[in-house]
Amino acid sequence: MARFIFPLESVLDYRLSIEDNVKQALAKTLIEYREQSKILEVINTNLKATLNHHSFALDVAWLKHENLYREYLTDCLNKQQELVKELQQKTEDCRAKIIQAHQERLILEKLKDKSWQRYQLEEDKKEQFQIDEVGRNIFVYRKRGS
Repeated sequence: MARFIFPLESVLDYRLSIEDNVKQALAKTLIEYREQSKILEVINTNLKATLNHHSFALDVAWLKHENLYREYLTDCLNKQQELVKELQQKTEDCRAKIIQAHQERLILEKLKDKSWQRYQLEEDKKEQFQIDEVGRNIFVYRKRGS
């Protein structure tokens, strides 16, 4: 029996490696997204704490410093929110790429399955032909012997 060889096996392997690479990129992006989200929460918590804290100090320098710190936190918060949005979009893009890569790989796997089924059918036909041939030879041998 001949060995089954799928002619597009290298392409299938390539598609599988692409899918794995995109999955790894998604994992890295998710890790970065979670880390940046935590930083966003910390900045937001610090800003809320400064806004809730009422200083009754009469020192103008201290009040100015406190106000500058709030502005700094607000700027950091805005930048961090943009970064988190970008990472969220990147995550969604990676997920879309995974779906596309998965679908492309499935197409090739279906082709491989159909090719395997054709191969099996051909091998079954060859085997049946050999069995029939042996049966005919036995029949002819017995007819000559009688």
